[in-house]
Amino acid sequence: MDVVRQALEGRTTKEYAGLALLAFAAYVVANIIYNLYFHPLAKFPGPRAAAASRWWKAYVEVYKGESIVDRLFELHAEYGDVVRITPDELHFSDPKMYNEIYNTRSRWDKDGEMYAPFGGNSTMFTALRYHDAKKRRDLTASLFSRKAVLSLQGSIQEGLDELCDIISARSAAGKTTDLFRAFRCLNLDNVTSFCFGWSLHTVRAPDFRAPPLEEVQNSHGGYQFWKHLMLFRAVLLPVLRLRFFLLWQLKLTGYYDVIQKLKEQVDTLVARPDELEAAPHPIIFHSLIDPAHGAKLSAQELMEEANMFIVAGIGTTSNATGAGVIGVLSNPSTYDKLKTELRTAWPRLDEKPTVEVFESLPYLKAVCKEALRLSHGITSPMLRIVPPQGATLAERFVPGGTQVGVSHLFVHLNPTLFPDPHAFRPERWLEPGAESLDTWLVAFSKGPRSCLGINLGWCELYLNIANLFRRFDLKLEGRAKAFLDGPRARASGDWKDCFLPCFEGPDMLIHTTPVAD
Repeated sequence: MDVVRQALEGRTTKEYAGLALLAFAAYVVANIIYNLYFHPLAKFPGPRAAAASRWWKAYVEVYKGESIVDRLFELHAEYGDVVRITPDELHFSDPKMYNEIYNTRSRWDKDGEMYAPFGGNSTMFTALRYHDAKKRRDLTASLFSRKAVLSLQGSIQEGLDELCDIISARSAAGKTTDLFRAFRCLNLDNVTSFCFGWSLHTVRAPDFRAPPLEEVQNSHGGYQFWKHLMLFRAVLLPVLRLRFFLLWQLKLTGYYDVIQKLKEQVDTLVARPDELEAAPHPIIFHSLIDPAHGAKLSAQELMEEANMFIVAGIGTTSNATGAGVIGVLSNPSTYDKLKTELRTAWPRLDEKPTVEVFESLPYLKAVCKEALRLSHGITSPMLRIVPPQGATLAERFVPGGTQVGVSHLFVHLNPTLFPDPHAFRPERWLEPGAESLDTWLVAFSKGPRSCLGINLGWCELYLNIANLFRRFDLKLEGRAKAFLDGPRARASGDWKDCFLPCFEGPDMLIHTTPVAD
C-alpha cells in the first residue's frame, strides 16, 4: 500500500484521469480477448466483431439503423444454423429450435435488456422471471379465455360497424382509406373497451390520424436506442416514472391523455372498489381489484399493467389485417374465392354471422392464418436466458446464462415448412396434411409466455377480414406497405425491426366501394 501511495503522491488531476483512462482501456482490451478466446461461447461461429463486444449489435441497430433480423439471414447463410451475435447471445435458424426454447417445459427467464425499454419488469409482459409473470398472468387469464372473448364479440362488431360506416362515407366522398391506420385505431378502441370498459373512439379521428397512435408510430424507432443505451436507461427510468417517462422520452402528448384517463380510473377504483359494479362487462380491474379486500397491486403497478395491455394490443392484429388485405388483393383468384365464400355464409348484410360461423369457413380461416404468417407478430428474436445448468440445443451444449432466441421470420419463412414462403397462398393451409402447419404458426408465440390475448386477436382478425371483404369491393391504390417478407424488406426500406415492425413505407391506401346484398 505504501508503494501505491507513494506512486500516486504529487500527481495532478489530469494525470489521474490519464491513469483511469489507461486502466479502462486495459479492461476493454482484456474483455475483448476473453470474449474472443476464453468465453464459454468462443467456439460458436459468428462475426468476430460480434463475439468481441455487444457494441457490434448496437452499431447495426442504432448507428446504421438496420434490422438485426435481416443481418441474421445473411449470417446464417454464411455461418450455419447457429450464430453468435453478441458475446453472450446465440441465434438459431432451425425452426425445431423454436419449440425447444419456447415450450411449456422451458420456463426460462426473459432477457432484461430487451424488455427494459417498456418501462421496467413490473408487468406480466416485462417480468423477467417466469414465476413472477405467471402470478400476474393468472390474475387476468380468465378475462381472455375463449368463452369470455366470444361473449363480448358483439362490442367488437359494434366497433367494426362504426368503422365500416366511416369507410362508406369516405367512399361516397371519393376518398381512399388508409387501412393500416384505420385498423390500428380500431384495435386501440377494442383493447380499451375490452380491458377497461370505455372506448377512445379513435376511428373517428380525421383520416384515422389519432394523436396517440401517430405519436407511438413516429416514436417506435427509438426502441433500439433505449434497448442498447443502458446507462441512460438506468439513470432515467428510476427518476421518470411511467407517465412522465412517456411524455419526456417519446413526446407523446396525445398518449399522455390516455395515461391520464387510465390514472383517473385507477385512482377511482382503488379508492372505491364498489365502482366496478358500474362497468359494462368484466374488465381487467375486476381481477386486479377485490371489492372486499382492495387492490392486489399498488396504484402504480395497476397503471403500468393497464398501459402494457394497450401497448401489447394495438399491433399484432392490425398488422395481420393489413397483410391479409394486401395478400388477397394481390391475387384475383384469392379475392374471388374469399368473396364467394363470404357471400354464401353471409347472404344478408343486416344479419351478421358470429365469430363461430366465420371460424367454420375454410378459406377465410386459411386467409387469416396466411395473414398471421406473413405479419409474424413480434419480429425481434425474443431472447430467453439458459438456466444455470445449461441446455443442449441443436446438438450442442449451451452454457447457463446464455441468451438464446429464434426470430419468428425463421419459422414463418422457412422454405421446407412453407414452400415459396414469401407468397401469400392460403391454399397451403387446405392441402392434405396441412394440420401439421399449425405447429409452425407462431405469431402469438408459444409456451408459458405466449400472448395472453390470442383468443381476442383471432376474434378481431376473423371479424376484420370478413366484414371488410363482405361489405366492400376493394382495390389497392399504387404500392402499399410491404409487409414482412424477410431479407427482401431490407431492399424495400418499408419496415424496420423494433421488437414489432416499425413501418416507414408508403401509406396503405385502399379504394372501397360498399356492396349491396
